[in-house]
Amino acid sequence: MSHELRTPLNGIIGFAELLRDEADSEESRENADIIEKSSRHLLDLVNSILDVAKIEAGVMVLHFERVDMPALVAEVARVHQVAAASKGIGFSVQIAADVPEQISADATRLRQILHNLLHNAIKFTQAGEVRLSVESQGERLMVRVQDTGPGIAENMHASIFEMFCQGDAFLTRSHGGTGLGLTLARHFVELMGGSIGVESKPGSGATFFFTLPVARSPVARAHSLQGAP
Repeated sequence: MSHELRTPLNGIIGFAELLRDEADSEESRENADIIEKSSRHLLDLVNSILDVAKIEAGVMVLHFERVDMPALVAEVARVHQVAAASKGIGFSVQIAADVPEQISADATRLRQILHNLLHNAIKFTQAGEVRLSVESQGERLMVRVQDTGPGIAENMHASIFEMFCQGDAFLTRSHGGTGLGLTLARHFVELMGGSIGVESKPGSGATFFFTLPVARSPVARAHSLQGAP
């Protein structure tokens, strides 16, 4: 099913890019661009749904490796710095001096978590700034993404991590979103031995945070996920 869904979408994306590059008018280029962006959005949604299905079936296996945390954070931040600048909001990154250069984690999933939290923070912030910080807390890392957006009501703090949640205090029709990003972030953080949460109230912005252990046993962890209930 995964292959059958992704293959035609990748074909649509490829031909949309070709049409855009060969278009002989601005209108044609804009139309091809819409097709390409819409297809990529659909592909992201398909991938998210498939990830959720794997997690719920207990067959999601993470691939642990030695991750250069400062380098990974800088890589992800560069992508979102452009988006923040285009909205005219501030963007800053702070990595504490005692953060270890390497941790044991799934680099792909860790990028996915950071991309999701930063994307949400920038999307909901109309003025002010977004801050990403990483600090060491003994044998664990604490990562925070803080924004100056509209904030989230306390009664939504738990439910926004549930699948397809789009409460009025957070994901709304005017902002878009599927409600899957935070669900996946929660699952990936927990599968890596950490925890995730949010501190916020309406009108005061939001701070999403998660912790990760610095060291793991990737072989033991991968085996423990095989055939999980």
